[in-house]
Amino acid sequence: IIAHKIHKKGLELIIDLDPGIPAHVKGDPVRFRQILLNLLGNAVKFTEEGEIVINGKLVEEEEDEFVVQMSVCDTGIGIPEDKIQFIFDSFSQADGSTTRKYGGTGLGLTISKQLTILMGGTIGVESAMGKGSVFWFTIKFGKATGIPEPKQQAAPDIEKLKGARVLVIDDNATNRLLLKKIMKSYDCIVETAEDGVAGYQIFMEALKTSHPFNIILVDMQMPNFDGMQTARKIREVSAKEPPIIIMVSSLDKRFTREQLREVGINCSLLKPVRPSALITTVLTILEGCHQKKTEKTECAPPAPSSKTIKNKSVRILVAEDNLVNQQFIKRLLQKQQIHPDIVANGVEVLDAIDQNHYDLILMDVQMPEMDGLEATRRIRNREAFTGSRIPIIALTANAMKGDRERCLEAGMDGYLSKPVNPRDLIEMIREWIGEKRGIQVR
Repeated sequence: IIAHKIHKKGLELIIDLDPGIPAHVKGDPVRFRQILLNLLGNAVKFTEEGEIVINGKLVEEEEDEFVVQMSVCDTGIGIPEDKIQFIFDSFSQADGSTTRKYGGTGLGLTISKQLTILMGGTIGVESAMGKGSVFWFTIKFGKATGIPEPKQQAAPDIEKLKGARVLVIDDNATNRLLLKKIMKSYDCIVETAEDGVAGYQIFMEALKTSHPFNIILVDMQMPNFDGMQTARKIREVSAKEPPIIIMVSSLDKRFTREQLREVGINCSLLKPVRPSALITTVLTILEGCHQKKTEKTECAPPAPSSKTIKNKSVRILVAEDNLVNQQFIKRLLQKQQIHPDIVANGVEVLDAIDQNHYDLILMDVQMPEMDGLEATRRIRNREAFTGSRIPIIALTANAMKGDRERCLEAGMDGYLSKPVNPRDLIEMIREWIGEKRGIQVR
């Protein structure tokens, strides 16, 4: 939801979660997400360069509950010491010039404090002028019971990673430390380099010995040599026994398989890199190399989720005026092998359905020129003469009493509140067009 905005400012977004945090808990995911997004949005607003790091750790475990602490660390402008005690007050910011320059009222922090307290937690901040801020909060979660056992799948052969020599090349020190920690947790031998030049030199030194690197993790955006240039140089000197090269890049720096293959990169992962995605990708490529040593290995797509839509002929129209939300929904649908058309207001919706047939419309309610409610009414009026009907699902940030009824009265068929839960969206698509079109959802 927010990574696109962070990368657009040239910032690093890093997620470091304690593996001890349980996979399932009892709690309020919507409010938890709201607190985290408020703190993230605040960090992005006041950070012009550097990084934003999300840390999560299990701080307490009792018989029937967990206490989890989340923190958002930034390298922004910081908060004066005499203003920290007021930062969570309603309509409060550090000073008037902050409001003039950055906008906002500070109300998001007040809401976060109230929600945290209601969920049995605490919230606080540590900061200094010019040195960034660390906003943190704790939440009590109940222990989940009655969770169905996941379907048995072949366990990844993590033994293949034991003793593997890994080189991490990244100009961001926090990213280097995180990637090193992930790979070392699988008994890899890890070295790091702060840029492409240093990484190439370290790789060459290892190549002269009997212990070359098996796996290279390289950042895309670096000074001097970027990730593509670094990969090309490494591949040129190791053509006979090339290492696995995985590039990590931000949302606005995506590459085709052909572009990656041209410089010898096996796969590209988007930041922030999730440990599970990284390890799965490495093991997938290792397995491919083991089976077909003479063939070039491409990055295989991730295994389908428990509810993956398998039908490339599905056509979905997304009506959303917010660019970040557009990108989020587009990526979400593309993971389901659906490539949606995207428009920014109700007028464009009407134009689009005049030109194309759609199986479903995901309709934002609040849009400029013509909102989603009015666009839906006009579509239903047209359909009164054609006899057809397109399912329309409302996407709205409103969660007040009566909002669902307003959407249904306008002629919408379903209702999802933002931020959109991916599972709920996939289930909604399956419900409205899966059975009619014979779409397989597994």
